Amino acid sequence: MAELSSADTGGRPVDPEIARQASVWFAMFLNGSDTDADRQAWREWRIADPEHERAWQHVESVNLSLSKAPTRRSYNPWAGLRRARQRRVRSFALVLVLCGVGVFVAQQPLVRSWVERLMEQSR
Repeated sequence: MAELSSADTGGRPVDPEIARQASVWFAMFLNGSDTDADRQAWREWRIADPEHERAWQHVESVNLSLSKAPTRRSYNPWAGLRRARQRRVRSFALVLVLCGVGVFVAQQPLVRSWVERLMEQSR
């Protein structure tokens, strides 16, 4: 396992073995396979050495950072394109409907006579 950087751990690198141990504890908790005895052993491990606590704090901070990252479900680079395409299709459908309505209305005798009168008046 790579050594934790000094920026991540309060200025001093954490021993790689201690970082590995913290990672193993975290994986066990993440997996959900921990027991009451495991949790007690973990508490004792953290208290046993300040370096253990420092490594654990780093693991928790990384987990918090990752939990704030966009999830696969919420991050979809194609979603904007899909919405734009849907807007174009709806706009095109609206234009077709309006053209159809216009052609239908223009063929009605009452509308035709009204349009013809307007045309004669404008001359």
